[in-house]
Amino acid sequence: MEKDEAPVLPPVMRLEWVDSFIAEAGWHDQEDVADLMPAMVSSAGFLVDEDDRYVRLALSMYEVGGRRHVSGITVIPTCSVRRREPLTSF
Repeated sequence: MEKDEAPVLPPVMRLEWVDSFIAEAGWHDQEDVADLMPAMVSSAGFLVDEDDRYVRLALSMYEVGGRRHVSGITVIPTCSVRRREPLTSF
């Protein structure tokens, strides 16, 4: 890569996924917890890696010496992803 040449970055993705939910500690009437639902989460970032078990997004990345460095990693179980879309402008 030339000095003034920008690195080729991976795609930026937005994922909607289901996260787990834990009720407050203590005893609860069973009927009171019947309406508790997991959280629907929206996350966006550079698509670092994905396989059949996980999708990995990074909030930031830079390249130096031909190696990529990432920060702000979110690892999402693939089975939790409900929707995904590439972000072309941000």
